[in-house]
Amino acid sequence: MASSRLVVLAPQALLPGSDLPQTATIEVNTVSGKITNVHHGLRPELGANAEVLEVDESKILLPGLIE
Repeated sequence: MASSRLVVLAPQALLPGSDLPQTATIEVNTVSGKITNVHHGLRPELGANAEVLEVDESKILLPGLIE
């Protein structure tokens, strides 16, 4: 059975309240498609029992919800 959780490890993410990219870990519910949590820093341990996506360092992630 596939996990209903995706953990995105982003070396560069533009988070609310900051104009500069920073490291972040974003948790996503793959059933609803919604972001469930955003953590400052890379937290690979959160990927246990989840699908993990590692964003390339040359990319800047802009986490958000598009409805």
